Amino acid sequence: MSQNKIAQQLKVSQSTISREFSRNTGKRGYRIKQAQLFADNRSLVSRKAIKRTSSLIALIDSKIQIEWSPQQVSGWLREEHNILISHETIYLHIWSDQKSGG
Repeated sequence: MSQNKIAQQLKVSQSTISREFSRNTGKRGYRIKQAQLFADNRSLVSRKAIKRTSSLIALIDSKIQIEWSPQQVSGWLREEHNILISHETIYLHIWSDQKSGG
């Protein structure tokens, strides 16, 4: 069956089917169980959300108190501590702290 017909039956874009095949086709073609194993393995090695621990918050707060911007803090954490946290998340922390009177 063509990718286009599969996409029509599943009511998804043809490019979705194409990506599925390109990601999950092995040496012997596309196999359902093998595709699921590939997907599960990708899920295991994907980046996990960083927990905002009290030590991480204290580290962020220490830099904010010396007037670093959230972008600077984010870059510093990435370079010095290999912690990936976006400047948007740091802004959210600042705003929630302000709302609670901090």
